[in-house]
Amino acid sequence: MFVFYKIARADSKPTNIESTNTNGVNTSAVPKKSAWGAPPPPAAASEPAAVVLNERSSSAYPTPREAMEKLSLDASTSQPTVRSQSARPSNRRSYLHSAIPESAVLTPVCRPDQGGNIGKTIDVYTNHFRLKVDDNIINQYDIEIYMIGRDKQPRLARKDERWETVQRIAKREQNFPVIWYDEGKTIYTKELLTDFTKPLQITFKMNNEDKTFQLHIIDLVRQEKIRDIYDFIEKKTSIRPRECIRIIETLFKQGARNDLIAIRNQFYDRKQKLDDLGTYSFIERFIFFSL
Repeated sequence: MFVFYKIARADSKPTNIESTNTNGVNTSAVPKKSAWGAPPPPAAASEPAAVVLNERSSSAYPTPREAMEKLSLDASTSQPTVRSQSARPSNRRSYLHSAIPESAVLTPVCRPDQGGNIGKTIDVYTNHFRLKVDDNIINQYDIEIYMIGRDKQPRLARKDERWETVQRIAKREQNFPVIWYDEGKTIYTKELLTDFTKPLQITFKMNNEDKTFQLHIIDLVRQEKIRDIYDFIEKKTSIRPRECIRIIETLFKQGARNDLIAIRNQFYDRKQKLDDLGTYSFIERFIFFSL
């Protein structure tokens, strides 16, 4: 009876009470043997419960106390705090892009298989018009346009000044060939400009001021054949005629600028006759187009 009583007391003793043997050694950490022969389950490590703090509604700007706590003299440990940004809807206008391909070897997407007849045949319509261009050789020239200042020193002209200079010189010179200008440093023509070796100077009034400009035809850069476009259409070559398309696009832009006036995305006839709407009607129309 004494033995069973002692074992029963050992099993029923609380585990958090520290016991010491006769040698003064703490035996609370030693796992005790069960009376039924099976080892007791290992004591689970006591872990502190995670305390969830109530987060306050934080502003995009830190408080003075938070700002002082995040100050550091070490540049390697300081991390910039990213401000919260509200998502704004993007309302970007769509602009007209160039028709010139970005690459000369660009190919359309091909089917991964040999094709079949399971799918449904559809028709795709595009907004286009037929264009016929004669098979000519187009010469490309590099030019520079300078404005002569009051100190007689040449300076590069602005975009609107360059355009006006080329147009006025082309009208003034009697034997000047038909050209089209890309508003930069390039002109295109079917003729050779071998007679214009000296700078062409002109003076005209612009912004209520007389200004003098010079047109320098520097050099013949390259020659392009319009036939390259037809060779690509007829699949005689796989190289896209980028330069030929650029020449035709420049020609269209110049024609549109000479004959049309652009207001936002709308084009109007530059030479149309305007009706006299009176003072109040003009103000009403101005407000209408400004909306």
